[in-house]
Amino acid sequence: MVWESSNGGNFWTDEDKKFRLYAQQRVLVARQRRVYQFKRRALWVALTVAGVALAATVARSAAPLRDKTAQRLPEINSTEVVTVAPGDSLWSIARRYSVRGTSTMDNIAIISTLNGDISGKLEPGQRLVVPAATP
Repeated sequence: MVWESSNGGNFWTDEDKKFRLYAQQRVLVARQRRVYQFKRRALWVALTVAGVALAATVARSAAPLRDKTAQRLPEINSTEVVTVAPGDSLWSIARRYSVRGTSTMDNIAIISTLNGDISGKLEPGQRLVVPAATP
């Protein structure tokens, strides 16, 4: 078959050129979309791995802290039971029934240990075991 061209050897018509450019643009857009999706997935994987690593680090570092706190706490000889009043918090109770020579945070740890590792919000009427006041 012999090709004859009236436009100087260019065998593509204007319609063919438009179609080829459109097809090339579609391929380019599809490639860019795949790259974007890959980057997005890689970011989610990296964030998930970082979150798991952070959670593991925090969990690992919290266990020795609890053990050190338990070793640092003084021995309690006597205790008393108190009823939580409206508006009371673990902080306010720890300050009110403090053991001599310890910080409020240590007193919270003592009260928490005496009551089975309580934490969070206290309910009015709830009964707590606290260290007895020393004379």
